[in-house]
Amino acid sequence: MVLTREQISSGINDLSGIVTHWRLWHLLAWRDIKQRYRRSTLGPLWLTISMAVNMVVIGVLFTTLFNSPYEKFLPFLSAGLIFWGLILGIINEGAGTFLGATNFIQQVRRPLSIYIAQTVWRNIIILGHNFIIYIIVAIIFGVFPSVISIWLWPAGMLLVILCSSWIALVVAVISVRYRDFPMILTNIFTALFWLTPIMYYPSLFGNKQYLLYFNPFTHFLALVRDPLLGQIPPLMSWIVVGGLTVVGWTFAIVLFSRFRSRIVYWL
Repeated sequence: MVLTREQISSGINDLSGIVTHWRLWHLLAWRDIKQRYRRSTLGPLWLTISMAVNMVVIGVLFTTLFNSPYEKFLPFLSAGLIFWGLILGIINEGAGTFLGATNFIQQVRRPLSIYIAQTVWRNIIILGHNFIIYIIVAIIFGVFPSVISIWLWPAGMLLVILCSSWIALVVAVISVRYRDFPMILTNIFTALFWLTPIMYYPSLFGNKQYLLYFNPFTHFLALVRDPLLGQIPPLMSWIVVGGLTVVGWTFAIVLFSRFRSRIVYWL
């Protein structure tokens, strides 16, 4: 992949638009959520209700099947589902970011990166709604983070969002060129849902527990879920997610810089 200095400069300047145009992607994200629940009485609260119903059904089913104590499993499950929704939303919706913004991209000259920021911020807002569920569950069952773990949680969240964001940028570029890719990605994440310890403890794998750690999303969840449960995320998870963030953003910047000028013609 041969890059000119002008392409790299153009790509970096476009990405810097995330900072300079923050008001725009903030408003666009809120507009998306308002339009989704337009004329609805409860509005975005349906996001929370839907997640809560799903969580209760899965929680009752799994605690019954595996004889797991409610006070331990429900906080574990609720945190897992909520943060998986964030990761899945950023990446899956990221694939359709440029396709969904076709009219804006073709008619208005703006940094393309603001549409990625719009997708990421929209899912963070949704996380904020759904996080209410975890707070209620944690209070009911008396699960509170330790002094050390609560300070680690913001750093873990930042790493997970940054890492998910470069993946969203990469799949957005690929999806513009290859229109079947979003469907492929959806099927991949359907499989990953069951291969990631969202609804079951890693300890259920016994001496084969190490197999889970080949899945990067296991480390994603560890950074954002473990601190809330009063646990310290493994050092391996910090190294894996941190390394993926640095290497991934390097690759994403190169790919975006190389094909940025072609995106409008592929739409």
